[in-house]
This record gives sequence, C-alpha cells and structure tokens, in this order.
Amino acid sequence: MIRTIFPSATAGPAAHARTLLKPGETLLWATFAKGITTEKRGMGAVPGKLASAGRKTLDGFASLFEDREDSFNNTPPPPDVIIFWQKETDYALQYGGRLQPIPHSLFMLTSARMHVAMLDPHPDDLQPEPAPQPTPTSTRKSKFAAFVDDMVATGKEIAAAVTTPETKPKRKTVSLHHLRPLIDIPRAQIANFEVESDGVARKVYYLRMELTDRSGFEFFCGAVREREQYERMLALTFGAPE
Repeated sequence: MIRTIFPSATAGPAAHARTLLKPGETLLWATFAKGITTEKRGMGAVPGKLASAGRKTLDGFASLFEDREDSFNNTPPPPDVIIFWQKETDYALQYGGRLQPIPHSLFMLTSARMHVAMLDPHPDDLQPEPAPQPTPTSTRKSKFAAFVDDMVATGKEIAAAVTTPETKPKRKTVSLHHLRPLIDIPRAQIANFEVESDGVARKVYYLRMELTDRSGFEFFCGAVREREQYERMLALTFGAPE
C-alpha cells in the first residue's frame, strides 16, 4: 500500500482501510493524504504541471515551466491529491466540495468504490493530561532550612532528569485513528486509471483517476520521482496481488 509521511504512531493506510470494508468487498490499495486541492481545467490547460504544485502566481508558472532547482523553495508543499474539473456540474467537483478542508484523509480503492474518510486525531492526543499532584503542606521552617531543602530537591530533580527514562516524552502507541466516512465514488462512475508525468529535467509522476464525465482525481502520494511506485499502484488497481 502507498503511504505518505505520517506520524510513526499511526497504523498504516491498509490497516485503517480494512476497518471500513463492506461484506464481500476487496481492498485494492489505500493511501493517506495531507493536502487536497481543486483545479479547473479547460481548453489549452496543462494538467498536472500547475496541479502538481498548486502554484497560482506568475512567478510560480515561470519557475515550474523552467524546471528550475529553486522553483520549490519558499513555497508551500504540494498537495497529495488534485481534483480537476471543467464544469460546475462535474462529479469530481461535487465530491471535492465535501472534502475541504481536511487536514488528514484516507483514500481507499476497493472492488466496488473509491472511498474517502477523515482521520481524527491520534487516540493518545484525546486523553486528558493527568491533574498535577497537590504540593504537600509542611511544618514551618527557618528561611535557611527551607533554602537548603529547596537546593536538595532541585539537585534530585536534575539528577533524575539526567539518569532516568521517566523524563523522556511518552511514546504514542501505534493505533488506528477513528475514521469519519465522507464520500463514496461508485466504480460505475470511474472510467479509467493511468500513470502520468510532468516536467522534463525533473519528472514528477502521479496516478490519474478519470471519471465518466472526464473530471477526476490525481494522486501525488509517496515518492513522486519514482514511476515504479505508480505503476505498482496501477497494477493493484486492476487486481494484482499485494
């Protein structure tokens, strides 16, 4: 399964996707996405070249078409999924309107549908922090005795911080996030899948899913410089074994 960069404490996309399968449904592939954007296409448009980085400025256009090394500096990271469309009534735009804004999402292709769900925060993040322990009251001491006690306590705290593992940040357990189903695209509305590329000197590869009205989705997930990854994703689409 294809996986974009996510916290190590999060289980993989396939593990999440299998919790959403319906009886008799087969999972083909699943991927996480952190950024989703839409792009209107039309006559003369260059699909993917602009979409792969989501640039909307003249400087962005120029640097992308020149394939300059500095074209990606000081700019937001590209989205993982581009939703392209031409008319307001296109399927992809209708579905896309129910996907934004989503910080973390799961796309899963099955034998029956393309399903998209939103990931809730990691379960550990939902646990309330323990209440601080009350400071025990003590008998009244002289200022000097209180000063000595404070110094001793401070020294013990420093020693504990250096010598014990308790001060290390708690590692989150590897867990499944709670998923909120958002959309289902039936396979009857999906016309085709193909691997596409952009660029000349520095090619960027992606998987395009085209719907029956010629709108669709482009997936820039994982290593966009490696065509083999997307060829594998395409093979899984048509039922190749994992």
